[in-house]
Amino acid sequence: MQHPWIDEAQFVIGCTSLLNWAPGKTTLTEIVSEIVEEFFLNPPTRQQQVRAHTRPPPSFAETMRTSGNSAMDELLAELRELPPSELERLSMDETHVELQKYLHKHPTFQQKQSQRSNLQTEVEGLTQARQSHQDALSAKRKEYLEAYHSYKILHETVTEKGRLQQSRAQENSPEAVHARLSGLADAAENQSEDILQQFQGKQMDMQSFINQYRQSRLEFHRVAILQERIKASEQLQQRFPDLRPGRNDLRSAPSQW
Repeated sequence: MQHPWIDEAQFVIGCTSLLNWAPGKTTLTEIVSEIVEEFFLNPPTRQQQVRAHTRPPPSFAETMRTSGNSAMDELLAELRELPPSELERLSMDETHVELQKYLHKHPTFQQKQSQRSNLQTEVEGLTQARQSHQDALSAKRKEYLEAYHSYKILHETVTEKGRLQQSRAQENSPEAVHARLSGLADAAENQSEDILQQFQGKQMDMQSFINQYRQSRLEFHRVAILQERIKASEQLQQRFPDLRPGRNDLRSAPSQW
């Protein structure tokens, strides 16, 4: 390279920062920046060398004519080692017309081209199969989401019905029925006592006392009769467990009961 800053040994010697370098005064960054700036503004030129007149390299056809079978064998060996992409590039190289004609007729090139076409066909088939599987997977996923949504709704409905049935079963359990009947009996008893106290305190006439007291006692005895029937039915069910529900009354019991 030729430049005022470059000597014969190709060393940079004309940089001002390099010539005036001193410890702690000039940094390496400043030197490199100055050299880059100089070479950018005044690029170095290549040294002109005297070249002897040489004959241009022979063409492919001349090589085949002059070299004989040995050159052909060497070329064939090299072509066999090339990948299909490199053979494709050589076949498209317009600077070697004879080589193009030869490559298109060469068995190895034709074999590589056939393999490439087969691979392209396989890749296209795999791509189509993958797309088909992807579409099927998307359809199955959609069906799964729809089924899961229906299952979720059904599960919530069944859960709510089960909760209602459990609540009703608890309300109609023997314990709950006994508790309600006991509450009604206590209320009727308290009502009778209140009516009696009002009559004794002369807060109620005789006819009103008789009507209200008789009604309250009637309610009390209705509840008591119902309690007795339920109690008798439970005892009958415990003694004869084979009796079907709905027929566990006194009339359906055996004669020895």
